[in-house]
Amino acid sequence: MMNLKMIPFTLGLVLALPLAVPAYADDTESRAKKQFANMDANQDKSVSLEEFTVHRRLWASRQSNPEMRMQPDVVQRAFDRVDSDRDGSISYEELLASLRASQKAK
Repeated sequence: MMNLKMIPFTLGLVLALPLAVPAYADDTESRAKKQFANMDANQDKSVSLEEFTVHRRLWASRQSNPEMRMQPDVVQRAFDRVDSDRDGSISYEELLASLRASQKAK
């Protein structure tokens, strides 16, 4: 039998759980959705190496040493880090997982 005196306390814990989610969680999902929509030019729900390269070129133009960041082997390695299932394309889930991992590493 449940102790009725514990109900408010237990309910309080349940209501407080969403507050325990890191503040960057929503921001990371929002960023992933925007980035994925920008990269997926043909809207087939996957990002090819070619689409990734176009997006990377725009990103690199705002960084120092953009020529180095656009070298084919550098772009391929960046693509491969995100394409975790190695199927030759990046899904939204892979991009989100990659962004979350980089956020945790900070």
